[in-house]
Amino acid sequence: MFANFTALHSVCAFGPAAAPTTAPGEVVRLAAAVLGPTLAAVPGPVAALISATTCPDRLAPSLGQELAARFPAALGQVQLLDLVQGCAGGVSALLLASQLAGVYGRPVAVVLADAARRATAPTSPVHGIFGDGACALLMQPPAASGLGLVGSRSRQFPGLVEVVTIGLGHDADRLIAADSAPAHLPRRYLGLTLHPVRAARLLARAGAFYRSFVAEVGRPDVLILHQAGPLIITRLAELFAADGVEVISTVEQTGNCGAASVGLALAAVAPRLAGRRLMICGYGTGGVITAGLWQC
Repeated sequence: MFANFTALHSVCAFGPAAAPTTAPGEVVRLAAAVLGPTLAAVPGPVAALISATTCPDRLAPSLGQELAARFPAALGQVQLLDLVQGCAGGVSALLLASQLAGVYGRPVAVVLADAARRATAPTSPVHGIFGDGACALLMQPPAASGLGLVGSRSRQFPGLVEVVTIGLGHDADRLIAADSAPAHLPRRYLGLTLHPVRAARLLARAGAFYRSFVAEVGRPDVLILHQAGPLIITRLAELFAADGVEVISTVEQTGNCGAASVGLALAAVAPRLAGRRLMICGYGTGGVITAGLWQC
């Protein structure tokens, strides 16, 4: 594993062969499955746990609190930080972990988890592009050699805050259906809704955002984008390929796993990142684009 991110573990379920996720607590289950082996690789206590999801199973207790309860020996006395920022939240968690690891001088645990397949009704036209997945890793303190976070940027674009909306947590439909007669499909009303016109407007800003960022911090060798969908990734890859940047796409294997998508892509390419400059960029929910550049 390369210097910045260690003990990286991931899990994903996507495509017709994947079993449907109908049981409650799916986000916690995914997160715990990858966090356990990551924490087992820590020689000493972590400084903090940062968790990010687009949509938790329930609002309280938080995802981080539920994970701390499952791993009390490792997490019972550490700082817990929960981010619910949508698709860009995975990058925000990695940026915050880099900063905190530098402050504490100790590793920070990060877990990114989303049951994105569950977020859409089966009748939704975008249901097929989503997957369920999670990634966990240890963010190491910056090295004296200059390895670590080089720079970051985030921008929220006016008028696009509702590009993606999710009414309530994943398990809300089960509670509502139990009290409804006759039963219906509450996921149609409470689940994920994508607004295509706003999404197109946000993507139209991607080129200018990228050019402004690299003018400030330098060009990356490798670019990991939020794996929004095959058509979007193909379009953005063509946009950045002219700059000689390798754009990573795992969307055909993982689907769009929300905040976890950048972590799943990172896990796929981690063995060949040493010595390269890596940019990770998330976008979507909230009309936000967030990026960080690491020297690996």
